[in-house]
Amino acid sequence: MKKLSVLMFIISFPIFNLNALDIKVNVKADVVIPPCKINNEQVINLDFGDIPVTNIHMNLNHILTKTVDVTCEYYQQRPYVKLIGEQLGGADTHILATNIENFGIAMFQGVGTGTPMQIGDGTGSIGYEITDGLSAINSGNSSFTFTAAPYQLSGMPVMAGDFRASAMIDIIYM
Repeated sequence: MKKLSVLMFIISFPIFNLNALDIKVNVKADVVIPPCKINNEQVINLDFGDIPVTNIHMNLNHILTKTVDVTCEYYQQRPYVKLIGEQLGGADTHILATNIENFGIAMFQGVGTGTPMQIGDGTGSIGYEITDGLSAINSGNSSFTFTAAPYQLSGMPVMAGDFRASAMIDIIYM
């Protein structure tokens, strides 16, 4: 009988503090899709050489085509390219401004000048859908080909001199 009463006493005795407070825990995070790695995260350099000031506009002798490696951790759905740089005022939305007035670089997806690569955030800040130039869609490893061409605003003079233009490029799947 003694064993039973001691056991009942132990079972009925509370083993926690009745005055404990419940503390709220908030958890927050953003689930993101990482952008693809382009050109092993190395700078992409394009050198047009000497361009005669008398024959700038879309001079076929000075169009450059570049292919870069693309590695994506996430590669489902559709690929988008975002080109962020200064647009040449008075020109179409795929013309990067240079440091020379009235002179820019026209950017295109793929080989040739058929598919403009628009500058800016595009749809939902993810860029514009890639429709040309990506060697494989929904693949972790592929390559992206783009074309760059000198551009002169129609009827506007261009001064001779060294020129520079720069932009950031991202590829992401959404």
